[in-house]
Amino acid sequence: AEAEAAEGRDLKSSEVSGYFYRKTRDAMWEDPAGSAALMLRKALLFLNAYEVPLNYNYDFHRLRSGILSAPLPGFGLLAALCAAGAAFAFLSGARAGRLAGFMLVYAASVVAFYVSSRYRMPFVAAAFPFAGMGLAGAAAALKSVDLTRVSAGLGAAVLAAAIAALPAPKAGFAASYRALGSIYSAEGNVRRAEDAYLASLALDASSSAAMNNIGNLKLEARDAAEAETWFRLAVDADPSNAQARNNLGVCLSRRGDVFSAEEQFLEAMRIEPSYGTPYRNLIRMYRKQGMEAEAREIEEALSRAQGR
Repeated sequence: AEAEAAEGRDLKSSEVSGYFYRKTRDAMWEDPAGSAALMLRKALLFLNAYEVPLNYNYDFHRLRSGILSAPLPGFGLLAALCAAGAAFAFLSGARAGRLAGFMLVYAASVVAFYVSSRYRMPFVAAAFPFAGMGLAGAAAALKSVDLTRVSAGLGAAVLAAAIAALPAPKAGFAASYRALGSIYSAEGNVRRAEDAYLASLALDASSSAAMNNIGNLKLEARDAAEAETWFRLAVDADPSNAQARNNLGVCLSRRGDVFSAEEQFLEAMRIEPSYGTPYRNLIRMYRKQGMEAEAREIEEALSRAQGR
């Protein structure tokens, strides 16, 4: 939506990617020092023990799972053993260059784009052989009293553990409660779904998505007045929320406020041209009002927006 708004036209996926590539390139050229500092922060975050959430927040699920709440070893321990193993492999001349090369290239590819625990998983899998080398190498070095190897392995492990333990910005649980509410909603557990959405709002009072989701629950419960209130709150919190505008349009249409409903549907279409639901709702409303020409015009607009 941002790229299309900036370019003033509908864009293909490749054109959207090109738009953000140019923005990134220009930002790096304009502030190379700042860009380098940003990449360093992202690299440290990649090596941090904190599991950066994307779809799911590990810390949130630890609060709700007996297994995950146990003191399980995490990335910090793996990083320390992996670093020790890499040091032992280097000193012993072990043929681990390809694995190390993969880990470095893969880490760079994640750091360059978006750091998250999910994207770090292939790196974690590749780290286990080095971690095994770390355990085996430490045992062998201690047994032979090889102070050089012991010092190298211990130094690498301490450095990796220190980097992993650095303070990291942590995501809150608002999005996690919202996702939990969606799960409860899909299961038909309306009360728990609403409780989860309200918990999300307690942590992030400006969450337009949570307000919209509560509105959907009220609409499904046939409480149109309460649903409209929540959809209005969602639109006020984020005027660019196309789903909330569409849903508000549905409420307005049902109570006969055709002109206001039309305004919300059209604005939802403008915000998110590829979002087909407001087109279809507006077509139905026009036909219900006997406005066949207008309905056909929106049908053509929908076909163009979906590339048909």
